[in-house]
Amino acid sequence: MIKSSEEFISEAREAHLSKSLDVASNVTRTIFMLFAVSSPLFPIIGLLQTNYVSPNFYRFPGIPATSVFFYPVNIIGQFLVYFSALFLYVAMDCLFIIYMFYFRGEIQSITAIAKLLSQKENVTLNCDRILRSIYEAQRELLKGFYCFSPVFWHYYFHKLLAVILLTCSSFFTYSQSNSVVSGMAMQMMTISLLFMHCMPGQLLDNCSSKLEKTLYESLWYEMNQTGKRNFLLIFKGAQRNIKVKTMGINQISLHTWVQVDY
Repeated sequence: MIKSSEEFISEAREAHLSKSLDVASNVTRTIFMLFAVSSPLFPIIGLLQTNYVSPNFYRFPGIPATSVFFYPVNIIGQFLVYFSALFLYVAMDCLFIIYMFYFRGEIQSITAIAKLLSQKENVTLNCDRILRSIYEAQRELLKGFYCFSPVFWHYYFHKLLAVILLTCSSFFTYSQSNSVVSGMAMQMMTISLLFMHCMPGQLLDNCSSKLEKTLYESLWYEMNQTGKRNFLLIFKGAQRNIKVKTMGINQISLHTWVQVDY
């Protein structure tokens, strides 16, 4: 996906898309490390508060307390269920973050090509090639993003719902256990998860706005009539800023993070 037969887009992708995917790799690696360090806290607290019976505050049905399998099944089984579910949850989050950074890298690549139109020499000699590269890259970008748009819509809807439920659970946990540590830990986890999901949406919106501004500040008035018509079509496409949206919210951004948190 980074390599391309077109000279301009190939060089831009090597410079920007590769870098964006490297950032996504570092972000996802950091998320896995943070969850690996902090995730054992909650089942350990549950184990201590239930007298070493239920790490997840429930018991598997059908096993009486007098059975020899009662403690192994409840303790080991609940730890396995907890870490398996958490791994799937974090892996899915990281996958979507990688997708978001991929689209961000594509927009940055198109913006880098659009900056060439600010040089009079390129407008005179390579205008048609640059506009064709921008148009083809922009068309593939919008096509790919709008294919994923319904998936993003449902994903963020369920994530925001989960964050709200987790917030309610943190208050319930605090009221039942009177533990400030557990209540504050769940609140910090909720805020961190929400920030992790909203930040890529903000980065996408920033890159889309920068692409539109770069095209607007180019030397489009130095182009011939055919170039101006082609540029107008590209500029109209750039005005359709790529935004991640979900139910009841205009777009996912840092503004969403502030609204839900406060």
